[in-house]
Amino acid sequence: MSDGNRRYPLTYRIDPRPDKPTLDQVRADGLGACDAILLASIIRGSDGALSYAFPSLDGATSGPLSATDCFKVWVVLAHYLATDVQDLGDGRRTLALLVHRMVQAAIVDKPERLQILTEALKQAMAL
Repeated sequence: MSDGNRRYPLTYRIDPRPDKPTLDQVRADGLGACDAILLASIIRGSDGALSYAFPSLDGATSGPLSATDCFKVWVVLAHYLATDVQDLGDGRRTLALLVHRMVQAAIVDKPERLQILTEALKQAMAL
């Protein structure tokens, strides 16, 4: 349910640009540029609950990002969480690394490696 009186500290807008400006042109306006975008929009409830939306736009198709591209972003996000985020905590970092490596193993079709990682994940979940 929407609260029309709620005040938000951030707003966003995704602008398709058929004129395809250069990066220097958009930077002059203080903007960024890309071929496709996937945004995580997060609303924090007063009770501590979070609400998420994932708007996306693929500049090549003018439609939403494909499920395959969203999946690739998720894999890269898992790697980012495992390697670049310093305050995540060791348990979550390890889980993110396991997820990333499991997907890598599945993609490169290494069943023995995938089996080892799956067992490690099952053991971690049993703790």
